[in-house]
Amino acid sequence: MRHADQRYPEFGAELRRLRVARGLSLREVERRSHKGISHPYLVQIEQEGKIPNPQILAVLAEIYKVPQRKLLMAAEDAMTKRPIRIEVPPLTADEKTEEVLRSLANVSDEGKQKALERVRELERLYPKVRADKTTTPEPGRGIVRGRG
Repeated sequence: MRHADQRYPEFGAELRRLRVARGLSLREVERRSHKGISHPYLVQIEQEGKIPNPQILAVLAEIYKVPQRKLLMAAEDAMTKRPIRIEVPPLTADEKTEEVLRSLANVSDEGKQKALERVRELERLYPKVRADKTTTPEPGRGIVRGRG
């Protein structure tokens, strides 16, 4: 059984790595939790190594798009001094689209128009790349079709 004052910095660092891998700020995690997880509490988790209760871990798992059991296992590993490594699964096409739409919520109409013009320009430059295929930009080669 853990004590409330115990800290597990490895666990906090791993959650921070997961959040950063998803491109999220602490404020964005707070917002997506509908203020159920405050910014100061997230700081306690990440920087001080506080292990939250399973309900908070469930919310974080949903926000970070990882199975809840992975976060629960990582918390247990931290408490038993085992190495922690949470795999960051790639986002699906639908999740990527959702992320783009979320990010556009705070963009001005002018910014949205510029983004749309750029998408249309890329569609003209790369007409063979279909939206249902994975694409990867490569330095100096533009967008290439992924395997999938």
